Amino acid sequence: MAEEVLILGAARTPVGRLNGALASVSAPELAAVAMKEAARQSGVTTRDITEVYLGCAFGAGLGTNPARKAAEQAGIAPIAAATMAGGRSAGLQAVVLGIRALCGRGPARLASMTDMGERRQLAVTDSLVMAGGMDSSSSSPFLIPDARRGSRLGHARMLDSVSSDAGLPSQSEDQLVLVRQVQVLLESHRRCMATTPAREIAPVEVRGRKGMEKVTRDEGTHAWEPNSMPSSAPPADGAAVVLLARDERARELKASPVGRILAACAGDPPLGPDSGPPWADPDLKAVEVAEDWPPAAVRWMRHYLPRVSIRLNAHGGGLGRGAPAGASGAISLVELISTLRELKGGKGICVAGTWGDDAAAVCIEVFPPA
Repeated sequence: MAEEVLILGAARTPVGRLNGALASVSAPELAAVAMKEAARQSGVTTRDITEVYLGCAFGAGLGTNPARKAAEQAGIAPIAAATMAGGRSAGLQAVVLGIRALCGRGPARLASMTDMGERRQLAVTDSLVMAGGMDSSSSSPFLIPDARRGSRLGHARMLDSVSSDAGLPSQSEDQLVLVRQVQVLLESHRRCMATTPAREIAPVEVRGRKGMEKVTRDEGTHAWEPNSMPSSAPPADGAAVVLLARDERARELKASPVGRILAACAGDPPLGPDSGPPWADPDLKAVEVAEDWPPAAVRWMRHYLPRVSIRLNAHGGGLGRGAPAGASGAISLVELISTLRELKGGKGICVAGTWGDDAAAVCIEVFPPA
């Protein structure tokens, strides 16, 4: 892309199991924790942030525009806030939307804001965009479809919004794919259990038996056996965001960027050896594939498995840590940034979703430490 979009900060919450340590915290509250941490890392104030784009797959009961609620809880008064209900890739799709907005290809790029009685105009170069995803499977309600009309006779049907809104295809019946899925799952679980908390994880305060406690690391999923492998990553609670800005705005704020965006794609990403740069860059150091649906994860991974120099899902993925559906793509992006920081900088790709319109991908470069 011609315009340079920089990453000023990246943060995520720990991932909690369904009805686990984060069960009492709503999705907007989790997102607010991540946004505060991303702003703190970048050195900018939440007051400077002008736009918020968040994915949220399970929005039932959260009210109108949960992204704006999350922003307000983080101390942000955005001009624009949008919630994307894009299924399992919603978090990464929201990041792509934020990137496009900064490049002038998103929503209306000239807006007004009333700030302490002063009205000012905001152009694209002034924007600071917070983008990512959030979800709380534990807080997602059960639904009674016939309740409004009244169930006059017989049993009333109840739907679990987590299952009904997950939007996953059926399990693959290809035996080779199934075998590979088992391998991916077990390796993902092993890596998640071996990973120490990254600096990108923002602790979440919850009320415990002895008062307020801090959750500082992923709970992780249970150890799956090959004969009981789930058809998708277990539902979970969590949020993740990245703070984006044009290079001019970053210089104005005297912010030290973490890295930059090289490319972004909503829809089937152009992966594989025949794709053009930067997707097939020989200098790629790391790839993160969201593991929400194993057949898709295996499909994306096969492009990079032969390249032993690439770190693929270095800290495990959704199959090992659990997948907050609307946040899993954004969590994978934050994990990619963490991995590239460990490698002292470099290029990497993050992919999320199943395929087709539900997929999204972002290619980034993390700068070497100063």
